[in-house]
Amino acid sequence: MIVGKFAVVDGVLYSARYSTGRGSGVGLVVPGDQPRPEGFTRHERFGWWRDAEWDEVDEAYEIEVWARAPGGWVVQVDEWDEETGQAWVTHMTHVQERSPFGRYEEPAGEPPYLNYRRYDLMSDGWVPGDQLTDVRSVRRDVDLPRGRVS
Repeated sequence: MIVGKFAVVDGVLYSARYSTGRGSGVGLVVPGDQPRPEGFTRHERFGWWRDAEWDEVDEAYEIEVWARAPGGWVVQVDEWDEETGQAWVTHMTHVQERSPFGRYEEPAGEPPYLNYRRYDLMSDGWVPGDQLTDVRSVRRDVDLPRGRVS
């Protein structure tokens, strides 16, 4: 399952870290188990890391993954662990309008198997990927800063 933010720089696709507010730049990420790419340094959390300016980016987009979790709740997949087949999911009723599912097409309440955080009105936690159904991916392109043609 592919989920997250991505950027294309010099024709190479990278996992990326950036704010949609554009900030000052983009962090390009290569998994740490791969050989060190030229110009990248070791990052404790992400693997190999390189800062890039927005004018270096040819294309940027985010892949959102939405699914139905056990019981029929609509969740967003925030992270996918390839080794374990587990998905870190979030359920937030107030953002369901971003999902490709119809609004309120789910049971009332919160999924009882996720950790509910009353202070931010959301639930999250790990769910076995094989228990997710009706998985849907949505690509959201990021507008590059002005002056850049993609």
